[in-house]
Amino acid sequence: MKHYVGSLGLIVMLTACGTVNTPRNSNGSAGTAVLSASPSQSQRANKPPQDSSSNEHLPRQDTSMLNAAKETAGRHSQGASSPLSKPSSKPLSKPLSKPSSKPSSKPSSKPSSKPSSKPSSKPSSKPAPSVGVRFTQPLALDHVRGIYVSPAAMNPKGARHLFTFMKTHGLNAMVIDVKDDHGVVRLGPRMQRMVRSLRYQHVYLIARIVVFKDPTLARTHPAWAIRRSSGGTWTQKGVPWVDPYRIPVWKYNVDIAKRARQVGFDEIQWDYVRFPDATPKMYRSAVFANPNGVTKSNDIRAFLQYARRNLPNTQISADVFGLVTTASDDMGIGQVWEKMSPYVDVLSPMMYPSHYGHGIYGLRVPESQPYATVRHGLLDALARNRQLQKKGYHTAILRPWLQDFDMRVPYGRTDVMAQIRAARQLGVTDYLLWNQGARYSP
Repeated sequence: MKHYVGSLGLIVMLTACGTVNTPRNSNGSAGTAVLSASPSQSQRANKPPQDSSSNEHLPRQDTSMLNAAKETAGRHSQGASSPLSKPSSKPLSKPLSKPSSKPSSKPSSKPSSKPSSKPSSKPSSKPAPSVGVRFTQPLALDHVRGIYVSPAAMNPKGARHLFTFMKTHGLNAMVIDVKDDHGVVRLGPRMQRMVRSLRYQHVYLIARIVVFKDPTLARTHPAWAIRRSSGGTWTQKGVPWVDPYRIPVWKYNVDIAKRARQVGFDEIQWDYVRFPDATPKMYRSAVFANPNGVTKSNDIRAFLQYARRNLPNTQISADVFGLVTTASDDMGIGQVWEKMSPYVDVLSPMMYPSHYGHGIYGLRVPESQPYATVRHGLLDALARNRQLQKKGYHTAILRPWLQDFDMRVPYGRTDVMAQIRAARQLGVTDYLLWNQGARYSP
């Protein structure tokens, strides 16, 4: 079913919010993020560095979250780390609390219970709500199909294009940066006005929160950062990461998620919920707050359990590397399908064909075979979910990220539709499209 949205009222509001023109990434300049058993580059490799100094017209950073983090720092000892006292001897542990909405036990992306009401497919003629109006209940949708929208893309011209694109293709969701790759948090008045206007237009809003790649928090609280054995803060290509074993880091991100829900976002999406994809040589100089030797994958699982306990009645999703659906180990980043699927409502593997190594799944050039690449990856994910279900575990809905950007080879509508077709033929009807500049194929 298509859920169309109106754009006139939103475009007027966005005009007041201002605009920043972000140059389109020269795809391929960031290198080819080839996935293998030990990934060496991020699956967001098509994302160019952003100059946060040029963002004065965007929703501004909410510094209240960093101020709260300072208070937290005073209450936690320097050695605060994961609550796991020792590495788990079992490959799995069942969720500490059940998700608010349990997906179907069958290997399908459909939730087990149908929403009680569906949003109208027609633009509303009513005036936009006042600033005081709050949307406390998430939208109930049969399917979530959406696009990533960076704050810089939310200018009047961009908004008209995006809403035309959504209306044409029956999309109903937007993924918006609440905390970006630089650690900048945007939940102030401008973001709140934008959220209210979008919600009024029946757009399902997903708050993207980048968890452990947070240079702002790492620099503000060096004790929470990954440390270097020779002293100082460890960095990957000059970018510091926070230590995934630090409990204050968990709390900081969950507090941001709570604030996003209060503002009106329907769903929380964890991105970079992993360790750095660094080489073994780079890791030799890294020091973590992990005196008990907890494995990376058990630590990521513990964070997801912590988030579930502290975000009741909240739809939670997580982004993972595309190869996580297939890999038997954690690829050095702590992401294991069986240790993540039971603890979130949705898993979104980043199944960009251009990010897979040549020869994967027997495909000589995966980027030139989008249908086969996505199909192979989803087949593995569905099989692993079925095995979990047989053991009595809740499993996450599959909502893959699909490629709509040029990398290695040009991508257009035919390539995007091939990926969508591969998913739909397997019963995976939810999906998200990624393009850093929000320039999607018509």
